[in-house]
Amino acid sequence: MRVRRPERVFFFVEERDVVDLGALLAGETGIGTEDRLLAASPLTGREEPVTPEEAAAFLRIPAGRWTRLGDAARRTGLSRERLEELARHGLLVTDSDEPPYPELRARAERLADDAWEPYAALYQGMSRWEGEIERRTLDQLEGLADDGRRWFSEHRDAFGPPPPHLPERADAVERIPLPRPVPEGPLFDLLARRRTDRDFDRSRPLGLAELSTVLRTVYGARETLEAAPGVVLVRKTSPSGGALHPIEAYPLLRDVEGVAPGLYHYAAGAHALELLEALSPGEVEDRVEAIAAGQAYFRSAHAAVVLAARFGRTFWKYRRHRKVYRVVLLDAGHLSQTFYLTCAELGLGAFFTSALNDGAAEEALGLDRFREAAIGLSGCGPLPRRRSTFEAEPFEPGG
Repeated sequence: MRVRRPERVFFFVEERDVVDLGALLAGETGIGTEDRLLAASPLTGREEPVTPEEAAAFLRIPAGRWTRLGDAARRTGLSRERLEELARHGLLVTDSDEPPYPELRARAERLADDAWEPYAALYQGMSRWEGEIERRTLDQLEGLADDGRRWFSEHRDAFGPPPPHLPERADAVERIPLPRPVPEGPLFDLLARRRTDRDFDRSRPLGLAELSTVLRTVYGARETLEAAPGVVLVRKTSPSGGALHPIEAYPLLRDVEGVAPGLYHYAAGAHALELLEALSPGEVEDRVEAIAAGQAYFRSAHAAVVLAARFGRTFWKYRRHRKVYRVVLLDAGHLSQTFYLTCAELGLGAFFTSALNDGAAEEALGLDRFREAAIGLSGCGPLPRRRSTFEAEPFEPGG
């Protein structure tokens, strides 16, 4: 086996409380603090405690060429077993074909090939969720009409009040009152109707024309421009950094008129659905709940759309740019607002969430986390006769 250092490994110091038995026996509080050194790898999205000696050893292992494991052990003073353990945590790369090493090696190569900015790669790797987070149902949320005020009061007592809801600058040189507008017209009416829904009418399907309108309006390609041979820019109804539009739409359809339930890819240029996997309505619901990290109230959506970012599309132009990952996330935000407004115009309920179980999304769609990853989930459907009045959600996600 040979090893090399990944392109980036991140180290940071964590201060934590510990029990001081000596102080406790002396009648003192017995609570002290200690620092520990952690190493983080974007390849695994996990942290591993390391000693200062182990951190220094990384400087003795080259990143640009392979070193035999025995030579690395002699050079660093670490045991072969510890070096292999560091490799399992993604802190070293090996040429071993034994799992999980090949996949970690492939991720390291993708990070380099796709021009990821190092800190963006760290955020993408460390902010992922895997496994079910916390199952929440609509009944639980409806109860917040009574419990919400108590929850917010307890949260304020524990952490203090939040920053001001309508901040003003005390250092302003002058304040100029503006006339109060009374905007009229379809756009302003539409903006007033935009809201989040978590309950949909299961007694009737979503019309095919409605789904087609949503997909075409929100994700469809309106125009293309060949900026150079092989370089095509795209115009949609939402803005995108560099006109590159890296976000792909993967509809999970539960109950749409004339379309079988299943997982699809929306071909934005052809305005067509590409079936990836046929599913039963119940299987669609299970997928939606799993991808939404246990937000079970989204199960009743007639159509859910996973937004997956093809990072290489944007990174191709903005190579290792400090702001480029932010641009990709903003692209998803633009699309979610257009989705909301389109659904409001059609009289459909709609939602968007970025609280995703990343592992479930990647498994369901067959995605590679550093080439294409789910960053949001939208959904829509006909509204029930009695529309829920609840919108704000005070509970923070688990995990």
